[in-house]
Amino acid sequence: MWTCRLLSRLGDAQWHDAFRAAGYSEHRTWRFVAKIKSKVAEGLRLPEI
Repeated sequence: MWTCRLLSRLGDAQWHDAFRAAGYSEHRTWRFVAKIKSKVAEGLRLPEI
């Protein structure tokens, strides 16, 4: 859960900068960022143990 809280603080520009630095295409970057943000949101909805 703490990982999701940290990742949720990253903005779109930061995600795109990271993928651009890794050499990903703009189209692929948008797909990965959308999936990562979806999974982070899913993790934030989990109940704390």
